[in-house]
Amino acid sequence: MSRTLSKGVGLLVAVVLLGVMWHLLQRYDLLTQARLSELIGYIRQWRTAPWMFAAVMAVYAGALLVMFPLSLLVIVTGLLFGPAWGAWHTPHSVR
Repeated sequence: MSRTLSKGVGLLVAVVLLGVMWHLLQRYDLLTQARLSELIGYIRQWRTAPWMFAAVMAVYAGALLVMFPLSLLVIVTGLLFGPAWGAWHTPHSVR
């Protein structure tokens, strides 16, 4: 199989998997605005927890191992914890 064909097949498989994930998230009401707002509110309660810094570090390490975009992680951390706390909880080794 040529390299171009394998890239095309890989892209097609990725798009199909993303579509299946989207469908399942919608079907089981896991991706609704109310559900996401509830999750964000729950996470914001942990803002001052002493273990939160270690949890954020673990999420960053795990996400980077699967090549999740670092810029998106930084944005989500800032949105969840606010600009001051988000900057503080962002792992210092990746700034």
